[in-house]
Amino acid sequence: MGEAGRRRKATQADVARLAGVSPSVVSTVLNGSAARGNVRVGDETRRRVVAAMTELGYVPNVAARRLATGSNHIIGVFSYEPTFPVKSLDFYQQFLVGIEEEAEQRGYNLLLFSATKNAEGSRSIYANGSNALNLADGAILLGPHEDTAELARLANEDYPFVLVGRREVRDIPLTWVGADYLGGTATVVERLVRLGHRRIAYVRSVRDHESLADRQRGFQQGCHGAGLAAAATPIVTTPQDDDTGDIALDLMVTGTTAIVAESPVIAHSLWREAVRRGHSVPEDLSLVGLGGATPPEGGGRLASLETPRIQMGRAAVSLLLEMLADPSRRPESTVLACTFDAGESVGPPSRH
Repeated sequence: MGEAGRRRKATQADVARLAGVSPSVVSTVLNGSAARGNVRVGDETRRRVVAAMTELGYVPNVAARRLATGSNHIIGVFSYEPTFPVKSLDFYQQFLVGIEEEAEQRGYNLLLFSATKNAEGSRSIYANGSNALNLADGAILLGPHEDTAELARLANEDYPFVLVGRREVRDIPLTWVGADYLGGTATVVERLVRLGHRRIAYVRSVRDHESLADRQRGFQQGCHGAGLAAAATPIVTTPQDDDTGDIALDLMVTGTTAIVAESPVIAHSLWREAVRRGHSVPEDLSLVGLGGATPPEGGGRLASLETPRIQMGRAAVSLLLEMLADPSRRPESTVLACTFDAGESVGPPSRH
């Protein structure tokens, strides 16, 4: 189609002419205010403006609206890793549900940033040299593999953002929403001790991250509080989360009756290994997965420390909107309690 055949994009001036009002009235309606400065808009006038927008197919220029009002009621969502592949869907989906629910309730739209990549092919906020999140009023950042240099740059620019998950970066004040893995894991150990377990192991991955460190510290804190000796509470590292090899059998040989696994993936692998070697869960070995229970491929339901993902997503939106309402707010953190699901993989230690 040639230039002459293309339909020109409608402007605010076109809407004003069709509705029989001034451009300032159209602007006031767009910004959702009954009055702006000396401009007041009645219900009938508002209806005429909306009808004119509909007839002309007018779409407001979001960037221009932000320049004029300081806000476009858009919250950005950015992750340093894909959020929708099948393997990560269970982990991210509830965070996104909470973010969406709270944003909708507060009258904000969501904008997912996923295309910006740097020269190395990694996701980057500043891939093109400038802040890609600027289209949004502020942003929520997901994922454990953040670029600390980019976080520092965002903070120095006073761009409002909230991290989902505890983050501690030296000399960079951050606002984040986290789960109380430390207290929750200590409580898991206390539950196992009350059931009669005195030899409890912790199996971790090779990864290193704040939330994972909190889980291990919580295990150690719980063991110390129960008076368990270090020799009876070993910490073992598995090279592969979904293939733990002989770890479960080796621990059982040394008298371990319960294992706290850093993640549900590790816990399910230990469960499969124990059953393959002729042992029963929880009769011969109790198992707890931290961070939530993924659906098992077979067998019973895993006992787990559940991350409050939906609540964390909602809290992140609330914190971000508080920052937008008061840019002078100091960075702060929010920690939400985890819950324990007893499942079917925990019981008293075997007596034989």
